[in-house]
This record gives sequence, C-alpha cells and structure tokens, in this order.
Amino acid sequence: DAAAADYTKAIEMNAASMSTYVGRGGVYLSKKAWDSAVTDFTKAIELNPKSALAFARRAEAWEKKGNLDLAEADYNKAFGLDPSNEAAKASAARLQTEREKAEAAKLEAEKAKQEPVKAPVTVAPPPVPEWLDLGQISETSAIRLMKPTYSQVAARSNIGGKVVVNVEI
Repeated sequence: DAAAADYTKAIEMNAASMSTYVGRGGVYLSKKAWDSAVTDFTKAIELNPKSALAFARRAEAWEKKGNLDLAEADYNKAFGLDPSNEAAKASAARLQTEREKAEAAKLEAEKAKQEPVKAPVTVAPPPVPEWLDLGQISETSAIRLMKPTYSQVAARSNIGGKVVVNVEI
C-alpha cells in the first residue's frame, strides 16, 4: 500500500514517466488488483509504445484476469519488441498451446454430442462356486510367501500360538 501511494505521488509530480506507471502496475499485480494493473500498464504503453516490459507486464495482468487472448497478443508484442525476452516467448507459446487444447476439447465435446449414445453392453459375472477343491496347498505353490518373524526370546523359548493364514484365490 505504501509503495502504491509513493508511485501515485511520483505520477502526480511527473505524469509522463512511463517507468512509474510500470512500477505502480507491478504493485497492483502483487496486490491482485488486475484491473488497476492493466490500466497502469496501458498508460505506460501509451507513453512508450516500444516498451517490451510494459507489454509483458500487461500480458501478465491480462492472464491473471483470465483474458488469455489479450495476454497472448501482449506476450507476442513484448517478444517482437525484445527478441531476447525468452519469458514472453515461452508464455505466448504456452497460452497458444492451452488455447489449441481447449479448442480441440471443445470440438471433441461437440462431436460427442452429435454421435448417438450407445447402450453399454452388460456381461453377467460368472457364478461364484460354493466350494473349490484346490488339492493340497504347499509352500511351492505360493506366489508370495510371508515368513513370520520371531524375536530371539520367543524362538529360544518355543512359545506357540495361533496362526492366521489369508489366502487370496
């Protein structure tokens, strides 16, 4: 809030300072005041239409606002003004990819609406037998055999107890 107030005072003293609008726009971005950020970056662009930074920052604000088309256009403009701005290039490419995926999903959904819905084929489950004779089950027929672990005291004293075996067939 104090930074925004300071930038506002600086703008009052010199309304033609593009960097001051960019600075205050950045403060608005951090405060999630997207509309105010867009307004300040737009003013900075009016003052200096060749400012790649102002376009890139406005693109960021547009993206946060959810206007991805304007964000992509501003990222492309920023990259066009400053070809070394790899972040703007990557962001524009990312938004283009997201847009293409959304369009493909929309076409797929429309196509699905037009196709007749097929009734699912139901298959009755096989009957469950009342009993199953597997013969004698031994350690060699086990896929995984869990051996019990005994403490040294229990092993030496031959302590016995109940053993529970779970078998999955």
